[in-house]
Amino acid sequence: MYHMSMNSKGTYYNIEQGHITRVIEPIPKFSQEIIDYFLGLLPLNSVHSVYIKGSRAYSEPADSDVDFTVVSDELPEETHLLEQLIYKKFNIELDCIIGPKESFDEGFFTTCVYGDEDLSVTTIPITDIPPVSQSNLDSLINLHEWLEKCLKNKVYDALIQKNFKLYIKRCLRYTFLQTNQNVYTRDLYWCQKFIAKEFPQFAKITKQLVDIYLTVDHPLLIENQSLLSIPLQDSKILIQFLKDPKSVTDYTVALD
Repeated sequence: MYHMSMNSKGTYYNIEQGHITRVIEPIPKFSQEIIDYFLGLLPLNSVHSVYIKGSRAYSEPADSDVDFTVVSDELPEETHLLEQLIYKKFNIELDCIIGPKESFDEGFFTTCVYGDEDLSVTTIPITDIPPVSQSNLDSLINLHEWLEKCLKNKVYDALIQKNFKLYIKRCLRYTFLQTNQNVYTRDLYWCQKFIAKEFPQFAKITKQLVDIYLTVDHPLLIENQSLLSIPLQDSKILIQFLKDPKSVTDYTVALD
């Protein structure tokens, strides 16, 4: 069964009989405006299908980017111009993937907004959700070290803000995959809630990460980078947990 919080803070899905099932919600009005504009930027005769994913597929969050996947065997993968045009028109960031049909592997998390053939699906077995791999962890660690270096050198720009958000997404989503709540989500609000429920010793730091995600471009953070450096340093506890989930008990006293 599909759930949405009453205050539109994202979605989570119950796991029933080993499967995750979602209901395709109507596209919100503002998201539809973005979709219509985005489709107008594409040479649709060269496009197989287009999909929207993430929170803008079912809600209108003021702080979220917009995610599209374009299935095409002809279009180049470069999306920089599309990103510029979307930002100029709507003042939001675009996260866009362009690739051939053979590479499309996000069917459960997407809603088809253009095309005669819909590659998305509404039910998948839980075994299709990949576990956190060593390469996932290595990438997370490298991103953490890069952010630490930037903040240490007092460098903080739009690229760092974007990668800070990417780090928080991965950190929370990977940690959520270690829970046993019989639900699945990619939304950071619910990731944090379920992590805190099962591992209350992580509640404070995960809440801080969500707060930073929502305010990463706030002038106060830009002026006082310790507000970023300290939570970034504290989040290493989650990386250690991901490397060795059995060591969770070692953190209880330290975080009380």
